[in-house]
Amino acid sequence: MASKHKPLIIDFETRSHADIKLVGTYNYSIHPSTQILSLVYKFLGEKKVNIWEPLRIKNKFIPIPDIIKKHRGLIISHNWVFEYCIIKDHLLDQLPIIARKHYSNYLNYKCTLARSGRWGLPLSLEKAGRAINLKEQKESELGNKVLRNVHKLKEGRFISISDIEKEIWNDLIKYNKQDVIVTEQIYKKLPEFCNFEKKNFEQYQKSNLRGFRIDKTSLKKIYKAFIEHTKRAEKKAIKLCGLTKGKKLVVRSPKAFKDWINKRLPFLFQILDAQAATIENLLLKLKIKSEVTKACELRQILSPSAPKKFIAAINQMDSAGILRFQTQYFGSHTGREAGRGMQPLNLYKDCVPENEFNKELKKFISARGDIRKAAKFIRPLIIPTKKRFIVSDFAQAELRILLWLAGHHKELKTLALGGDLYKEFASKIYGVDILNVNKIQRFVGKTSVLGLGYGMGKVKFYRMLLVILNDATQVFAGNVVESYRSIFFRVTKLWRSYEAAFFSKNPVKVGPIQFYNKGKSKRIILPSGREMNYLKPICKYDKDGRKNISYLGARGREHIWGGVLVENVVQAICRDLLVMAVDSIENDLKMPVVLHIYDEVIVETDKFDKETIKKFNTIMEKTHDWAVWDNIPLPMACETVIRKRFGK
Repeated sequence: MASKHKPLIIDFETRSHADIKLVGTYNYSIHPSTQILSLVYKFLGEKKVNIWEPLRIKNKFIPIPDIIKKHRGLIISHNWVFEYCIIKDHLLDQLPIIARKHYSNYLNYKCTLARSGRWGLPLSLEKAGRAINLKEQKESELGNKVLRNVHKLKEGRFISISDIEKEIWNDLIKYNKQDVIVTEQIYKKLPEFCNFEKKNFEQYQKSNLRGFRIDKTSLKKIYKAFIEHTKRAEKKAIKLCGLTKGKKLVVRSPKAFKDWINKRLPFLFQILDAQAATIENLLLKLKIKSEVTKACELRQILSPSAPKKFIAAINQMDSAGILRFQTQYFGSHTGREAGRGMQPLNLYKDCVPENEFNKELKKFISARGDIRKAAKFIRPLIIPTKKRFIVSDFAQAELRILLWLAGHHKELKTLALGGDLYKEFASKIYGVDILNVNKIQRFVGKTSVLGLGYGMGKVKFYRMLLVILNDATQVFAGNVVESYRSIFFRVTKLWRSYEAAFFSKNPVKVGPIQFYNKGKSKRIILPSGREMNYLKPICKYDKDGRKNISYLGARGREHIWGGVLVENVVQAICRDLLVMAVDSIENDLKMPVVLHIYDEVIVETDKFDKETIKKFNTIMEKTHDWAVWDNIPLPMACETVIRKRFGK
């Protein structure tokens, strides 16, 4: 087979005045200062490693090699997004028309970063290579040293590429070559995607290239007001609480703030930490306004994470307000995507209703605006380009899947028939008739049913309760945990069964889930047929005779137990249901999916008549052939709305 038809492995080294972490890959690539330093490439299976150094020779541009121009095969890189953008923005105009079409087609790109995530490896090239014991290893220290040198400025400008010292340049090329060689080894060693996962990856590519639109005018107004509110709050905080020895605001220092508060409170009211839930609970107890309550409110005002999302959106959107490449395929072990940039998968649920957006915006940007409400604007800042959103959300998805796996058929039927499982549980823990359960009791019931399914203990649950119940006690929290484990006893049995199955050296089937060993991995086969991979597991007993399980994950060695395994499986099944729905919405209904968030799908369309919504719901609520166990189908439900802005 001719080289031009073999997969081509590529890796660019670039430099720019733009910070890629700040502006994102898309804006980094189009920044006028961004330059290609080198391109190292090789064809899969061939020994020769090739180098293109377009600007290395002074006053001479080296054109793109003909073999690159003639290539019509697959393009492999560790991060397809980066290579795709650099080619699109820096090379396309130098290519023949037929080559432009080939390199512009995202379907021609393969990504070892995505493949690493798929098989449970760390996402970085260096860590992925080490995890699977590759012969060639990427040297990040060398790379960091080299890139610092090639980014050096002289009178505010980069030194010419041709003037970079030979030793530094040789190290750059060495580092560049390592990336290509390690990428090839990972590509060869890790299995290809199955057809199901191949379609999911292609859908991910399509959605991320399409991006989603931000109301940039409102965003800039909100951020400007946020800065002004922050400055006023900082002046008040300095006047009230002062600064630490390190010249940091006391209200922003957890330890200094805790000490400041405790000096002014009776022993019974003193706090153990300065976390958001602790401060919220303290404010509920302190009903009389005082300097302590003012300080607590100032800490709330000056400790939000909302500005990070505003800054990311402002820096990474294009001139039309479109944000691209904001999610990472297989960003978690379960297969769910992870957020990047603005982190659209981690948005605040409490948001401004779309019909009140303009009114609330005027309030916020006024001098009396409440900075704590900034986060409520994040979701509705996502808007359609011209049409409307259809937003559909699985109803109680994880709870339904958990009950189905555990064999709680009665409770599952209650949900399927529209019954209120939260009220039922609340009536039992409060000892009242189900008809007399009030809103707060039901909310406690909901928090319990949704929060205790993965093995949360009494202490952690007590802390969770404190956020919603000012008078919660550890005894009450403990009783709720015991009640849950008694009523939902099959769930607790499932934790133990999964743990034992993971521990076993033999293949084990627990309901519709299969566990088996594969080389240096433990595999879990999901009902859909997809497999989760746990690399280099260690299963042993501790000194107290308890099972101790760990595996090599994205963050190093991660410890898990039965509850975590159940959570992984539940979320993985939820993910499979969602991506199947997304595929059907795109290909059967021909509607572009703008974004999908865990169990939620956002579609932009001008078709939102009753018949379309009915078809949409049919797709979301479909019972797949694989989602039937013990003759019981998994009953999914969804809530679908039409919106002018994204909301909840």
